[in-house]
Order: sequence, then structure tokens, then C-alpha cells
Amino acid sequence: MIKEIVIKNVATYDDKGVTIDNIEKINYIYGANGCGKTTISNLLGNFELEKYSDCQVKWANNVAERVFVYNKTFREKNFKESDIAGIFTLGQATTEEIQEINKKKADLEDLKRNIIANKNTIESLNSKIQKEEADFKEIIWKDVYKANEDKFKAAFVGFMKKDTFASKVKGIELSRNENVDRDEIEKRAIKLLGDPPEKKDGFNKLAIASIKQIENLSIWDKCIVGKRDIPIADLIIKLGNSDWVNQGRKFLYSGSQCPFCQKNTIDDAFKKQLEDFFDEEFERDVELLKTSKSQYLCQKEVIISFLESIENYDFEDDEKLKIQQLKEKLVNCFRNNELQIDEKINEPGKKIKITSVEDIVDEINKIIEIKNIEVKKHNNLVDNYQEEKKKLICDIWYLIAQENSELISQHKNKVAGFTKGIQAASNKKIQYENQKSTIELEIRQKNKSVTSIQPAVDEINRILVSYGFNNFSIAPSTEKNNHYQIRRPDGTLVESTLSEGEVTFITFLYFLQWIKGSQNEEEVTQDRIIVIDDPISSLDSNVLFVVSSLLKDVINKVLDGNVNIKQVIVLTHNVYFHKELSFMGNGNNPNKNIHYWILRKKDGVTNIQYYGTENPISSSYELLWKELKEQNANSVITIQNVMRRIIENYFKILGKYKDDELINKFPDYESQEICRSLLSWINDGSHCMPDDLYVEALDDSSERYQEVFKKIFEYTNHIEHYNMMMGINENTE
Repeated sequence: MIKEIVIKNVATYDDKGVTIDNIEKINYIYGANGCGKTTISNLLGNFELEKYSDCQVKWANNVAERVFVYNKTFREKNFKESDIAGIFTLGQATTEEIQEINKKKADLEDLKRNIIANKNTIESLNSKIQKEEADFKEIIWKDVYKANEDKFKAAFVGFMKKDTFASKVKGIELSRNENVDRDEIEKRAIKLLGDPPEKKDGFNKLAIASIKQIENLSIWDKCIVGKRDIPIADLIIKLGNSDWVNQGRKFLYSGSQCPFCQKNTIDDAFKKQLEDFFDEEFERDVELLKTSKSQYLCQKEVIISFLESIENYDFEDDEKLKIQQLKEKLVNCFRNNELQIDEKINEPGKKIKITSVEDIVDEINKIIEIKNIEVKKHNNLVDNYQEEKKKLICDIWYLIAQENSELISQHKNKVAGFTKGIQAASNKKIQYENQKSTIELEIRQKNKSVTSIQPAVDEINRILVSYGFNNFSIAPSTEKNNHYQIRRPDGTLVESTLSEGEVTFITFLYFLQWIKGSQNEEEVTQDRIIVIDDPISSLDSNVLFVVSSLLKDVINKVLDGNVNIKQVIVLTHNVYFHKELSFMGNGNNPNKNIHYWILRKKDGVTNIQYYGTENPISSSYELLWKELKEQNANSVITIQNVMRRIIENYFKILGKYKDDELINKFPDYESQEICRSLLSWINDGSHCMPDDLYVEALDDSSERYQEVFKKIFEYTNHIEHYNMMMGINENTE
């Protein structure tokens, strides 16, 4: 069953929303049009839709049931005159088959109860575990943490919340043979739980192997010239101008003009000699010079960046000064070497000498090495301090566990007992769920073999004929298995010619069959919840009371527990329908299984008021009947006026009956005349001042006409309404 409905952030429901709780077997929600009734029915029929993401439907024992909703959406979805899905019922099943299904359903209900019982046991034991854990945390926090906070707070870092502290204490294993001494631990705590020194980072020494390799390249001392066995080579070597000639090659263009003397002295043979002189070896050596320079500059940047990174380190002042001096010396050395290398690249034939930075770097590394020795000594102290502190912290936790061992043991035993119970209940629950699945399968298979759509056809047609709907009927479809069609008496389809009232009535009859069975033969006996949203739209007064009578029969069966419908929720805006439906033939005494609400909309926002078992709908029409029941305390004028207003309200306004139509409902001339006399007496007495003659005949005429007044309801087939309003229980008459 549904236990609670929460609706917010949809339609006329704001972010605060509305909560409908205390939901019982039968629930009546009254509200004017537009106040949010259909939103409730749509939610219950489609609560998985995204637009209802802020809404909730809470179920008893967290067990959801199938919800059948009758509203405008149902009518639009299910009513097509030429094709209506069939309803499977057990109408064709034998007594033995029904008994077998009912036996399996009873077994299924027992299993459900057992599952819920075990689920409740699990939840109860989990609650006990949670309470035990909460109590243990409070005791440990108050009696242990707070008592030791001042002395051992530094040891509790990381566990200074109730949850983490309690978990830490429970997790300590008391496996030692000897006990720890509190006095000795407190003395150690004074020394070791102060502010600890921090470890320092050392430095790697500068590596100069790569830069030394570049500095020692033989290329720097090599005279890079062209090929010697070329005719022009002797002259170039003799003059020693190979670098000058190499530079001049860049200015040789096509043609024979010399770029130097501007005369036509350059021929192809000369160009060939130049190309042969500056051969591939020459080019490789020049490229090596450039590559070596690039590598040298990279190594320089690494060394300079390293020196800059340690400038802010906590060196002594004299060390900082020495490092700064060495850095400047190193920068100058790099600068001079770069100049030398650039000259060599520009004049490959020139020999250069690269000044080594090794001595400078060695001095820097010596300073770093001394500082690393100091850092290592400091860190060794820190390491020993941490080890001692760790050992102390372990001893502190062990002491706490030792001093509270009995409390911890009792707590663990309780939790273990609850956990064992949860495991046993969980195993039982799984066993029952497996049995439940088996029986549900058996019921579905049995339903499939004994169900049929024909009983629903017969029942709908029986009701149509009973209430005067003779111009159409429902029949199994000739085009589609397990479907219906609506036909005229001559067999033709109605083809959308039904009135709105007829459509409403037949779809409601269809819904009544649906909630008794299913559109799927395997689910005929499935438990369900039904939601009815204003089923009397477009109906005249006669059909209104037919619908209320049919639905009241369902409600009575739900209250008696004779059907697989577990809960009914009715939403309506019609006062008369609400009163007819909610009258249970017992003087409207409160029933604990029937609850009432009223929906209202104020400033565009829906709110709800809960009335419990007290029916809040009381109209002026109902008060008229109350006066009629109390006729002995009222004057004849009052009684006459009450009868007139009841007949006007019920038959003339709601039912649209005229006086002659009411009179003609009586079976013979004599009774018709009595009715005519009653109407005349009512109209005369309620609109005229009574004279003395009239007063003399008061008592006798009042009783006689009271009986005729009742007959009007009887002959118009509305005696149920009369009995309801007079508080007459037909079963006890």
C-alpha cells in the first residue's frame, strides 16, 4: 500500500509542496477543478517520469504495488471504438481452479508477510547496531577522549572525531603479554609530543661530465680547411685565407662575374674547384662546431638554473657569498667560451682554447657536499624523533584499549550478536523470496490457462442493458485477438458517434473490469491499487448514481478484504458524487480505514487539509435531509418547504425531472394522483400561509405524504439515495 505521497515543483505545487500521509485502505480527496487532483493521479500512474523527479511515492514496507489509474489520460489512452485491449478475468475458471489459485495466493501472501517480517527484523537489528554504535561513541568520547585530551591530544591527530576515535579504539588488538604503564607513558609524552623538527631536503651535486666532454673536443684545436689535392688549394693554403674564401662563397651567383672584383673571371671550372675544396668533411666539421655550441649552451643553462634555485636555501652568509662569487666567475667563463666558439664557427681554420669550468664547479660542489652532510645529520635526528614518537603513540592507543577492554569487549559482543541475527534473517528472507518467485510464476501460468476476455464483455454489456444503454454494446474484435470493439445493434461499429457521457460511462465500466482482471492473462490475480479521478464527468444524474453504486461495491469489497485491490484513492470535485460514494450505510459513523482530505488552491498554489476519519463534505442539500429526519421537531411549513427543496434540487435541477415526469413514474392512476396531491400540498404549504382548516388535518396528511415522498425515490430507482440521506441501513430494515 501507498504510505505517503509528496508532490512538489510540478503544476500548481510549489517547492514546499504537499505531503499526503496517513493514507488508509479507502481515501477520498475532494477539490474544485484546477486545484491539482489530476496532477496527483498522473503522478501515481507515471511516477517514473522526469517531471516528477522532486516528488515521492513511499510504500508500506518499501513494497511497491501495481497502480491502476482512471482519469482523462486513461480514457484517451484506452478508448478507441474500433480497437480496445481485452480484459482477462477468471470468469471461465472452474471452482477447483479458482480454489487452487486462491490457495497459491494465500501461500504467496504468507510468504510476503514472512519477507516483510524478516525485512523488519533486519531493519530492527540494524537500528540496534546503529544505536549501540552511537552509544559506544558517546561513552568513548566522553569518558576516554575528553579525559585524555590534555595529555595525549597530539597522539589523537587524525582521530579527533567521535566516529574515527571510536573506530580506532575498537581496532586495537590487545595481544601483548605485559601491560603498559600510564605514568611511564605520560613522562615520555611530555618529551616527545611537542613541536617536532622538520626534515630538510639535500641537493645533488653539479654533474659536469657532459660539459667536460664538450670542452675536451678535438674540434676546437683543429684547423678546418678544404681538400688539399685541388689546384686552387695550394694558393688558398699559402695565403691562409680559406675562412675568407669560404665566406665569399655565399656571394657567388650564376654567371661569370666575380663578387669581389666585379670582372668576368668566374667560370665553371673555378666553381668546381671551390666546391671540391670545401668538401663534405669540411661541412661535417663546421656542423659539429654548431652542434657542440648548442649542447654547451644547454649545459650552461642547467648549471646556472641550479645555482639560482639554491640561492634562497638556508646557507650561512659566508656560504651564500662564496656561491654568489663562484656563480659570477662561472658566468664569465661561459661568456668567454661562447665568444671563442663563435669565432671558431666563423673562422673554422682558426684554433681556439676552451677554458674548463671544472675547477669552479668543484668548489661549488664542495660547498653543497658540506651542506648535505649537515642536512643528513639533521634528518637523522628527525628520523629518530619520529620513530620514538610513533612508538609512543602506539603505546598510548594500547593503553587506552587496555584500560577500556571490558567496555570494548561488551560492545563488540553485542554488535556480533546483532550481525549474526541479521545474517540469519537475510538467509530466511532470500529463501522466502525464492519461494515467492516460484509461486508467482505458478500463479501466472495458472492464470494464463484459465482466463478469458469474454466474461468482461458479458459483464460490461449486462450493466449497459441494466441501465438503459441499448443502442450499443461491446464485443470481441473480429480483427484482432484479445481485443474489443463497440458495435451498434445491427453489428456496425459506432465509428465515433457515442456521446461524451456514453464514452465516459463505458470507459469507466471497462476500467472496473480491468481492476478485476488484467490486460495480460498472467497478471489477473496480481495485487493492485486503484486511483479514481472524477469518473462522473459528462454524466447525467442517473448514471452518476450508477457509477457511485458500482464503485461503492468495489470499495466495500476492499474494506472486507475480499479482492486483490489493496487500496483505493478517489479524487472528485462533485459534492453529490462524493456524498453518495462516501456513504457506507452505517449512519456515516467514522471508519478507521477511510480517510478524507480537501485540496484547495490559493494564489495559484495547491495546499491540502487532512480531516482524518471525519467526512468534511456537508452541503445545504444534506442539511435539508437532516431537517426531514427531525420532522417531529419541525413545523408542517418547515417539512413542506424541505420536501419541495429536496425534490427541486435532486429531481428538477440535478435530474431535470418535471412534475408530470415524476407523477408518471408511479405505476397506476391512484398512486399518480397521490403523487400529484403531494406536489400540490408541498407547493401550497411552502408558498402559502396555512389557514385553520389546513392545520386541523396536519398530522394525518404529514405522515401520508411522507410515505408518498419516499415512493417518488423508489419508483424513480433512487431509493438508495433516499436510504442514504435518511440514514437507513437496508441490511437492518
